[in-house]
Amino acid sequence: MDSVSGLVSIITPAYNAAPYLEETIASVRAQTHREWEWLFADDGSTDETLGIMERAAGLDQRIRVIPAQGHKGSAAAARNRAMRMARGEFLAFLDADDLWDPEKTRIQVAYLHRHSFVDGVTCGYDLFGDPVRVSTDHRLSREEVVVQWSEVLSGAPFPTPSFLFRRRCYEAMGGMDEDPRLVTGEDYEFFARFLATYTVHRICNNLLHVRMSAPMGSLTARQQTGKGVKGLPVMEILLEKGLINQRQARHMESRMYYTQATDNLFRHRVPFRGLLLRSLLTGGAPGRAWVMFILSVLPAVLLKPLLARLQRLRGRSVRRADAE
Repeated sequence: MDSVSGLVSIITPAYNAAPYLEETIASVRAQTHREWEWLFADDGSTDETLGIMERAAGLDQRIRVIPAQGHKGSAAAARNRAMRMARGEFLAFLDADDLWDPEKTRIQVAYLHRHSFVDGVTCGYDLFGDPVRVSTDHRLSREEVVVQWSEVLSGAPFPTPSFLFRRRCYEAMGGMDEDPRLVTGEDYEFFARFLATYTVHRICNNLLHVRMSAPMGSLTARQQTGKGVKGLPVMEILLEKGLINQRQARHMESRMYYTQATDNLFRHRVPFRGLLLRSLLTGGAPGRAWVMFILSVLPAVLLKPLLARLQRLRGRSVRRADAE
């Protein structure tokens, strides 16, 4: 399918996203870059998701709803269905519960027009929603302009809805891996493959607003039960594809055990100390994992607010250093 110059194809998978959709729709329709199409791939929702989007499509012909035959539980498959139908020169991911700044697509498209050697561009972001998760989330926006492939070793290098990229990259590398092991993390694996071949730059403006839902209340909460380590299948697949070596795999594994330990403590309220210990024993754990381990002698009711305070102080220190 020939692409349409200047057109941004927005790719959104969704399952039972009705509580958030009106806000998300408003943020897309408010884009100052008016040349966009929105391919909304429903995954067999049982709530009002499909009806809300079909009504929106009736009001704006740029919105195209792609229904599914039953619930597949694969965001990769839903995104791939949408990307195969996309007509835009550029593709952009948006989750059904997140919001874009009105200037996001305009600024990113203009950046790629000015920098012909850049294949994709991401942006800064902030968090909103559940106050507990906002205050305890350990992610920080990076400030480096060039996104380095090595960032993949410490986790997904940027939030999925921050990314806008050239369609020709998708045509060359293909879509997201639909391996059934990737219940979550299909975007992480896609970004690792993308960064192995293409150049991605980062705009530091906060053009994305990431919704933090209450614990076990997010769109993927049914899949993220806290019983497993979500990132490990991504590491295994990257290893199988030769994108990382054994040393890098151990580094990633250690980071993933730590991330899951913090998720279990703050979000799922299930045991976390065993995962934290495995992070340290695997090697490559971040320094804050050692701090958490030392403080883990405290009961969770005391540990959580203390770690949250330390995280806020760390965030302020990083922002102060960047400003200087």
